[in-house]
Amino acid sequence: MRELVKSYEVFDNATEKLDHVLIVWKESDNYYQSKHSARAFDLDSLPASESIPIPMHIFKGRWHPSLTELPPVAPADSFLKRPCIFLPDHCNADEPEGGEFRTPGDDLIKEAKVYEILKQHPHPNICVYYGCVRDVIAIGLKKYGRIEP
Repeated sequence: MRELVKSYEVFDNATEKLDHVLIVWKESDNYYQSKHSARAFDLDSLPASESIPIPMHIFKGRWHPSLTELPPVAPADSFLKRPCIFLPDHCNADEPEGGEFRTPGDDLIKEAKVYEILKQHPHPNICVYYGCVRDVIAIGLKKYGRIEP
């Protein structure tokens, strides 16, 4: 069964009208990206043959032993910060250009390392860091409520 991960509206720069909807969906452990011409769509009727498989390895960072591992059951007051999963038009994750390809997974690792340093020197204006999900697909942070002005 297909599960909607996220949909993004893409607008034409010249006309400022909706050009298409970029749809990221999941089936089992596989992620796909599709385009649709209208806001309303039936996820199950999107043709798999016209969908692009998303290589999830680029969204996962390489575990580093200096990171704090988030417990299997995250604290009730936690928020899991995850990268946006989609492939830009110019991206070819299997054949990176120029030899260097910075992935969202790499960025998560860098951010987690900063949180590890901040954890040693807490400050009331910086959120509490609980740790990283072991396969580095998310960072666990304290969830704060909204304050209405």
